[in-house]
Amino acid sequence: MGSAAISITTDIDEGLIRSKAACRVRAVFFAARMAQAAESSCIAALFEPLGVSSLFSQEGVKLRKSDRTISLYEQDLSEQPDLAQTLVVTCCLIGLPFKFTGLQTLKIKETDRISALQNELIKLGYKLISSDRSLEWDGESIAPKVVPVIETYDDHRMAMAFAPAAFLFPGIKIKDISVVDKS
Repeated sequence: MGSAAISITTDIDEGLIRSKAACRVRAVFFAARMAQAAESSCIAALFEPLGVSSLFSQEGVKLRKSDRTISLYEQDLSEQPDLAQTLVVTCCLIGLPFKFTGLQTLKIKETDRISALQNELIKLGYKLISSDRSLEWDGESIAPKVVPVIETYDDHRMAMAFAPAAFLFPGIKIKDISVVDKS
């Protein structure tokens, strides 16, 4: 894979941003839309607690914001471990503490995805707590890097999971974007 990086830009002009909350809403919908394309059936149910309702039709899927809110997202992902990256990054971006279990297989994927998530999310200011089977975030944040550069670890799911971060971190870079060619 190449070592090129790409700057992710959004249609949000700095002068038009109304609030950080608006960016968070856009990020969660963007993440849900990307994940829907790959894993439509189970991601819809997993994004429902995040306030995203999915309406499936012959034309595709329509995402709507719901009034559903939670203060802690706890989920066993042992049946869908490949969705952990999308959910972890999304929860951090919207400021929702979480505890995801059933992640024991993430250490033996394209990369050790638990370590990769910890390494890259700390660059955005999110300090995760991990074990061999779980990943959690209690809401603790530190100052993010000024211009974060996200490593993909030759893993397409890392690149896709971090794409919505562009809504909250203008100028973020994701290295080796060619890894998404697999997707």
